[in-house]
Amino acid sequence: MKERWRKIEELPKISSDNERNCQPIANTTYGTNRTNQHEPSLFSSTNDTNPKLERLQHLFLLSRAFARFFKRQMELVTNKVNNARNPQALGLNHDEFMLPFNDNLTATEGKRAHLTMGPIKEPERALKKAEEYGKEMKEETKPSEINGIQVLSPSDYVIDFLRCTIEVEDPYLVAVIYAVLLKEKVATCLQICRVKNKFIDKKLPRHIQTNVLMNLALLYPHDKNEFEESGLSGTFDSLLAGKCLMVCELQITMKDFLHIKRLQHSYYELTRVEDTDRLSFLLMGGVFIKPNLEEKVPKVVLEMSKDGEENDDLEFYKKEL
Repeated sequence: MKERWRKIEELPKISSDNERNCQPIANTTYGTNRTNQHEPSLFSSTNDTNPKLERLQHLFLLSRAFARFFKRQMELVTNKVNNARNPQALGLNHDEFMLPFNDNLTATEGKRAHLTMGPIKEPERALKKAEEYGKEMKEETKPSEINGIQVLSPSDYVIDFLRCTIEVEDPYLVAVIYAVLLKEKVATCLQICRVKNKFIDKKLPRHIQTNVLMNLALLYPHDKNEFEESGLSGTFDSLLAGKCLMVCELQITMKDFLHIKRLQHSYYELTRVEDTDRLSFLLMGGVFIKPNLEEKVPKVVLEMSKDGEENDDLEFYKKEL
């Protein structure tokens, strides 16, 4: 298992030419109409009194237009990984990925990799972040251009409108999925543009070191065949071929870490419920607290402990539960 974990520590760097942490330059027409009847759009809904919100609303509409395309691209990756006999069937070099798959370590539904698409972020939820980014741009702590391209709005730094999670049980698969995305052969319209390997970032609190967080540029189909399979509406436009439509978010995490996160979120929701509503919340499907609940350490934490982690790390995760 130690060798399988080690691959997470060896994720290759992405090309600096592909790096970006903001949305592409605004297309001021695509996605602004809510129906084919050209009804008034949400774009300019504040009559220019809140341009940040207007741009967020535009990005939200674009996200709705691209959501199916993004999902299909992600499904290409997970389906290919789930069905491959070995890493070489995915086009990966044997010297770099010589370990076989371990199908005794499975995620939800017995799959090697389980994909969950998140809901599209609402503009109002993203506004607070956009306002923070605006302050940082004024203070010049956040750049006003990326790779020579001007960032037109602080809202363009919101890059998780379209988001998803891939859950695995085998740490080796984190590196495999990363390598598949990096090659851009399976999902040709996804390009890694930003990576945070939180598994190995010692600056983060231990309970945050649970995933690889990356941003993916969703590229317009390169040809008519890709376009027909994309789920995008309209007809293929060769002038847009290969250009970035939107920056999306992917989190690759371990099955047990995801379980812990969901439990923490459930308890967080419980703490927000008023005392008078708590009983109805529990009966409607909330968290049922068992006073004699047996202490359970996630399997992934036990494996980390076996592979040389200190005992205090294990105790930390026990406390988190």
